[in-house]
Amino acid sequence: MVIRTAPITWAELQFIINSNRLDDLGRSVKQTEEYENFKWMLHQKRHDMTTNLLVNSLHWLPSDFDLSTSAKESLKEVVCENPEPFKSPHDITIVYNAFPYYYAENDHIVHLCIWVKFPMDPDTKSPIGDIPKSMKEKIQRYIDLTFGKLGIKGDDIVWWKNPTALQSIRSLPHIHVAIKTGDDANMRIKLDKLVRSSRSVKL
Repeated sequence: MVIRTAPITWAELQFIINSNRLDDLGRSVKQTEEYENFKWMLHQKRHDMTTNLLVNSLHWLPSDFDLSTSAKESLKEVVCENPEPFKSPHDITIVYNAFPYYYAENDHIVHLCIWVKFPMDPDTKSPIGDIPKSMKEKIQRYIDLTFGKLGIKGDDIVWWKNPTALQSIRSLPHIHVAIKTGDDANMRIKLDKLVRSSRSVKL
């Protein structure tokens, strides 16, 4: 992950994803400081970053769950309803990325994260910990179904899953989705609704 001095345009983002140059993604200096300050705040409170995510962002654990619990222990409390990928909505939560990358403002890029309870094990043959082709195909089908019904065209959406080497939270599988909404306020409303419905408490 790099610190970007210039924002990422939509065309550049498409190139980065299509050419699998994910290490070219990054935040601005200010965004990086905000992210590091957030992590420091959690550290000062002795809150585990993954546990905080499970409780306060994904609502996969009760609101009174001890945030100092280690990720290893808190993940034991997360119940996967169906280990088959994308078969149960109970196992999927979509949220806005609280710390998105440095995108060009004029492109109006929305950055979502799809967190899942089922495993997404890396390809044992991949030197960087990338997922296998079969899993990528399942993700693509889910993306097409979920966002296609909102009227999002293929040229206006990209997705990627960071390989193990680039993941900030390695213990919980998640997919990044970036959508170019332009100045379409109605599309923003649709995405808000999708996120709200996905973030219903799932205990």
